[in-house]
Amino acid sequence: MTVAEPGDAMGAAVRLRLSQHKYMSTSDSRMHAVLTVSAGDLGPARESAEVLLVDCSGSMSTPPTKITEARRAAIGALDALPDGVLFAVVQGTDRARMAYPRTPELARMDARTRDEATTAVSRLYAGGGTAMGGWLQLADRLLAGHGGAVRHALLLTDGRDEGESVAVLDRALRECAGHFVCDARGIGEDWRPDELRRIASALRGGADSVRVEAELADDFRRLVRAAMAKVLPDLLIRVTALPGSRLRFFKQAFPAELELQPTSRGERTAEFRTGTWGPGEVREYHLGVDLRHDGEPMAEDLQIAVVQPVRAGDGGELGPPVPVLVHWTDDPQLSSRIDPLVAHYTGQADLNAAVLAGCDAFDRGDAEGARRHWARAVVLAHDSGNEEVLARLRRLVEIRDAAGGVVAVRPDLRRVDFLNAAVGSNISTRGPERAPSAVPAGPERRCPECDRRNPGDARYCECGHRFGTGSGR
Repeated sequence: MTVAEPGDAMGAAVRLRLSQHKYMSTSDSRMHAVLTVSAGDLGPARESAEVLLVDCSGSMSTPPTKITEARRAAIGALDALPDGVLFAVVQGTDRARMAYPRTPELARMDARTRDEATTAVSRLYAGGGTAMGGWLQLADRLLAGHGGAVRHALLLTDGRDEGESVAVLDRALRECAGHFVCDARGIGEDWRPDELRRIASALRGGADSVRVEAELADDFRRLVRAAMAKVLPDLLIRVTALPGSRLRFFKQAFPAELELQPTSRGERTAEFRTGTWGPGEVREYHLGVDLRHDGEPMAEDLQIAVVQPVRAGDGGELGPPVPVLVHWTDDPQLSSRIDPLVAHYTGQADLNAAVLAGCDAFDRGDAEGARRHWARAVVLAHDSGNEEVLARLRRLVEIRDAAGGVVAVRPDLRRVDFLNAAVGSNISTRGPERAPSAVPAGPERRCPECDRRNPGDARYCECGHRFGTGSGR
C-alpha cells in the first residue's frame, strides 16, 4: 500500500491522505484509492442560517400524534438555536407557506422571535398534499441572500412526494445543490426511503427516520446543534486526471455512502461539493481512475491524477495537492494485492446493496429472497463491525448465527423498522488504519474467484468474495 500525505503540511486547513495499492499489471485498467479528508483549523465561526421544513399534509393527522410530535420537535429545534442565528419555519403541504416569519425572509433569533416562532409552530395544522420540491425551493429563496453563512435546512415528512412529479423534485434538487445542506427525516409508515436519500445525496445531508414518534424532538435538537457547529459553508474536492487516465467515479464512503455528481467538469478536471464542515471532522471518499499501460516506464512511480481541497466560490486552496500514483510491474506478487481501505469500502457498498435488495424483495412479497439478501447483509455488517446497520437488521430478522448468515425473517416485522433499515443502509464504518507497506507481512489470502492476493487478515476481496475464518482461502 502506498500512502501519500503531503496534505499533512503544517498550517493546512484541510488535510488529505490517499490510501492505494499503486502496483498494477499491464493488463489492469482501473486504479482504486481511498481519500481521507480531515478538517483542521477552519478559521472563526461563520454566521449560521437554519430553515425548518415541517410536513403539514393531511396524513400528518393520522394518527394525530404525528403532527403533535412534529410541533414539539420543531419547538425543540428552535430552542437549540442560539441567539443571533438567522432562521425560518416553513409549513409544507402541496405548496410551501411561511409559518414564521409571515413574510418570506429569515428572522434573527432572540427572546422575542423565539417566543413568536414557538407560538406559530404550536398552531401548525395538518391538511393538504405533499410537494417537497416546492418546500426546498422556498428554503433556497430564503437562504439565497446569505451566501456567506453556513446554511442548513431540516426537512420532516411522513408521506410520499405525490403532489408533484419526479421531474419537479429533481429540478428543485439541481437548483438547490451547493446552496445549502439538508438533512431529511421520515416519520410514520408511508414515506419513501429512496426519496429522502435522493434529497440527502443531492444536498449533502443525511437521511434517516425515527421509529418512535416521541424520539423526534431529541433528533431535531441533535441535528440543529450539529449544524450550528459547522464553520465552513462548503468544501470542494478537485480531481484532475493527467493525460492517459480518466476519472471514473468519486463518491463519499464514510460516514455514509453518497453518490456525488461533479459541479463542474472540464476535459480533465472535476470538482465535487462535499457540504459544510466543522473543525476536526473526518470523511472518506472512494475514487476510481481508468487508465491503461501504453508504453510508460515500468518499475517506477508515475502520477496519474491529482486531488486537492479548494474553497467553494473563489476556488482558494485549502490544502496542498495529493498525487494518485501507478507503478506498472510484471511481478504478480505485487499487482494482485489490493488496498485494505478499498476492500473495506467495497464491502460497505455491498452491505448497502444487500439491505436494499432484501427490502425490494420483501416489498414484492418474496420473503425467501428477502431472507437471503438480509442474511448476506448480516454477514457483511458483522464482519465489518457495522453495529449501526446490524442493529437495524436485527429488527427485520432473527439472527441465529451472524458470522454464518443464519437468519429468519421476523413474523412481527414492523413497517417503521423496515423503512428505518432501508433509509439507513448506507451508514458505514471507518476503514482499518494501516502503516504504509508495499508488501504486507503475514500469510496472504489468495481469492479463489479472481486470484488476487489479499492481506492475511482480509475479510473480503475487492471482487466481493468473502474469505472463511481460517487462513488462506
